[in-house]
Amino acid sequence: DNDMPVLTLTLTPNVVSESAGPTAVSAVLTRTGNTNTKITVKLSDDSDGALYYSNKSIVMDKGVESVFFNFGPVDNTLQEGDRVYTVNAGIWVSSCSCAASGESAGSVSAKLTVLDNDGAALSVTSDAGTVKEGGETTITVSRNTLADISKPLTVTLSSNYDAELSYEKTVTIPSGQTSAQVTVKSNKNSTPDDTHTVIFTVTAEGYASRTCFLLVT
Repeated sequence: DNDMPVLTLTLTPNVVSESAGPTAVSAVLTRTGNTNTKITVKLSDDSDGALYYSNKSIVMDKGVESVFFNFGPVDNTLQEGDRVYTVNAGIWVSSCSCAASGESAGSVSAKLTVLDNDGAALSVTSDAGTVKEGGETTITVSRNTLADISKPLTVTLSSNYDAELSYEKTVTIPSGQTSAQVTVKSNKNSTPDDTHTVIFTVTAEGYASRTCFLLVT
């Protein structure tokens, strides 16, 4: 379409830490050529939700050549390594109910590098918050090193109430996987109406340890 304006997209900075915040990047969207009409520009990217925008629809009124907006990375607890995302801006075309994309007129893209800020760490959760004596629950142990799960990881489990619990004290997260599960059984005893807060701790070499708790009644 010869009437479609040419877009440019500038990101400042174009390298940010994951912890920089949801407004860390200042973006300038500029159109040249036809500025005599009101247009709507749709934003998209390939981050799978790792970038935050307060609004993915940018309106440029008649005569407006440039608009400014902010966006930024979503901070998580996963060790993913540094990532390079492609941010796309495409003019909304009402005739097809779609945004211009790729090499077509009215479309532009820019690269953003997000630096990972997460160290290797474990996490641990229990399927049940409360377990009765004689009952059981499943403990899930996970690692956050998504960038490198090529090797198995042996994790040690312990608790402050081991005398009354039965479970495997080590579990191996297989290569290619991020988690493994352990069944924890509560042993019956002869003491009536006793309730204990059990704290589980998971540790592994090179990883930050984590805890979770449950009630045994």
